[in-house]
Amino acid sequence: MKKSMENQAFERLKTELVRTFAAPDSSFKPLTAAEVIARNQT
Repeated sequence: MKKSMENQAFERLKTELVRTFAAPDSSFKPLTAAEVIARNQT
């Protein structure tokens, strides 16, 4: 079961990375460390 959860998490990460790196540079916006931390706490 743990392996399955790890695989699912890895697949989500891969999907997000592919989507992120496919985006044009103009779509990125600068963030502060506080904004990143707040975004990842949800």
